[in-house]
Amino acid sequence: MIVENAWVQSINNNQITLQTIRSSSCQSCKAKSGCGQALLSKVSDDNYQEQKNNITIFSEENVSIGEEVELILPENSLVKAALIMYLTPLFAMFSLALIVSSLGFNDVVTSLSAILGLGFGFLLIKSINNRLQHNELFEPKLRRKIIETT
Repeated sequence: MIVENAWVQSINNNQITLQTIRSSSCQSCKAKSGCGQALLSKVSDDNYQEQKNNITIFSEENVSIGEEVELILPENSLVKAALIMYLTPLFAMFSLALIVSSLGFNDVVTSLSAILGLGFGFLLIKSINNRLQHNELFEPKLRRKIIETT
């Protein structure tokens, strides 16, 4: 399970808008004080270290604005989505290039068909993305509220 902390920004019926803070991997690294990569990323882009993202989920949990909650997403969902998003355009590109090449066209036409296939793959991804957005398997779920003790 992939776990992420988020803060409740707004609530509209069962629609909850949450804010997560994405931090770079440099912040959690133990060697960041002696690492040139961490220093370069800090100098080159101040916003790189911490970015706020809003996400909307549907949940019947009883939460209040400002509360910290925990979101979960199964790792296999992320892996499936990544494979679909990366491999679909490549498969379309190679398939169209192979078909055109097997028909006996020259290399220039085959190369242009590969580019056309890649573009078609990206359009196909857009269509798949619209369908996956409404699939429960790929939606993060609210696991629990985080109770801070003071």
